[in-house]
Amino acid sequence: MALFISTITRASGTINGQRVEKGMSVEMVTNSIQTFEGKQKIARCFQS
Repeated sequence: MALFISTITRASGTINGQRVEKGMSVEMVTNSIQTFEGKQKIARCFQS
């Protein structure tokens, strides 16, 4: 497992109804972010 840091680089938008701003970031431990499940995990991290 690896530690990934995901950072928002664009200034506008929402992830599953949650507003995100440029510069926001989350850290998560996962096997891969290249899969559909990995992308959903990123969205869940930003929601929490």
